[in-house]
Amino acid sequence: MNDKSYSIVFKKEIEPGRGVEDVKANLAKLFKTDAATIEKMFLRESIVIKKGLSEEHAQKYCDAVKKAGAVV
Repeated sequence: MNDKSYSIVFKKEIEPGRGVEDVKANLAKLFKTDAATIEKMFLRESIVIKKGLSEEHAQKYCDAVKKAGAVV
């Protein structure tokens, strides 16, 4: 059994060619939160978005965040 757990960490990076305001709007929609909360994410050097995930769930989370335009 695999006992590893994974964390999703955001470090204010966005995908090349994406606009920061679009990425912020996409993240707000993805996380079902307001713009102020997303702004706080961009003020920190890094922030753990989610922790204790299985490899499968972590990959799905990474894919969703990447689709929104952010790098984790």
